[in-house]
Amino acid sequence: MDIIDKKKYTGERGRVFILSGPSGTGKDTVFNHMMTLQPGIDNVAKCITATTRPQNKDHGEKSQQTYLFLSRSEFLERVIDGYFLEYAEYAHNLYGTPVSSVMDKVNAGVDVFLVIEVQGAAIVKRKLMDAIMIFLIPPSLSALDKRLRLRSRDSSEAIRKRLESAIIEMKAIPTYDYLLVNDSLEQTAMELHSIIIAERSRIRVGHSVVLNNDISDG
Repeated sequence: MDIIDKKKYTGERGRVFILSGPSGTGKDTVFNHMMTLQPGIDNVAKCITATTRPQNKDHGEKSQQTYLFLSRSEFLERVIDGYFLEYAEYAHNLYGTPVSSVMDKVNAGVDVFLVIEVQGAAIVKRKLMDAIMIFLIPPSLSALDKRLRLRSRDSSEAIRKRLESAIIEMKAIPTYDYLLVNDSLEQTAMELHSIIIAERSRIRVGHSVVLNNDISDG
């Protein structure tokens, strides 16, 4: 009996998933918990973001595992060299997604998650038309305020500014493909897992993850 090759219709290359949302909504926490669910999901990797913000060793941050920590001058040099797929400034720090760490995995058939801010997500979507956009929100702004204060990382003024930014960022929700409300970590992680499974069955005949001509313009 002939075996039907599913990848003939769904594609050989990996997919790019963009997970965005206001600061404090738990983007990394949801992704990391999703990766622990059983049954597990293979061929998924998170792209490590480069940043100029200070490394917080008290919270267990490790270079090239949590972030790729760079000085501002190092970051800007890499911008000139076309190192980033996208970059943006957020809360006075630069954040960027290395091109190679995305495309190398995609070409190897691995689905790549970019956990990035709204500004960067819009840039990536323009360059990677097939990118799957997922927006994560808190159950309420008061819940987000509480989460930010529990982190004990920011001053009251900084938290106020992050909440103002959250309201602005949520205006981008209609440009995304999926919306998740992070009320229950377990439930939200399961929903994220389901999105990956569903997208792996999406027919992509004639389509592939290809960068537009200019990949150096952040």
